[in-house]
Amino acid sequence: MLAPHAVTLRATKRGRDFLLHVGLETVRCGGVGFEALTAIGRRVTAGDVLLRFDLDRLARTAASLVSPIVVVGSRGFGVEVLAAGREGRFSASRSSSCGRSAAA
Repeated sequence: MLAPHAVTLRATKRGRDFLLHVGLETVRCGGVGFEALTAIGRRVTAGDVLLRFDLDRLARTAASLVSPIVVVGSRGFGVEVLAAGREGRFSASRSSSCGRSAAA
């Protein structure tokens, strides 16, 4: 993994790419406080842990802890956030949420 502050996933069944970027301006951390738990090109499945990060350290060094998830080619998809405490799990489901009708 070249940038341990971000992960890109390709959903092969649906042909969508997802970018998870931990915090804002975290590239300036130079990887400190992050631990990559996978590698480029590795096949992963639901529930696999992809990276770990020191949230307290990031709270002191990052511009923001806001962590965008970008769905590339997202037409017709919605994202449902399932969170518990300081850990989040995300699932993409076929829907017409996000304020668009199915025909849009």
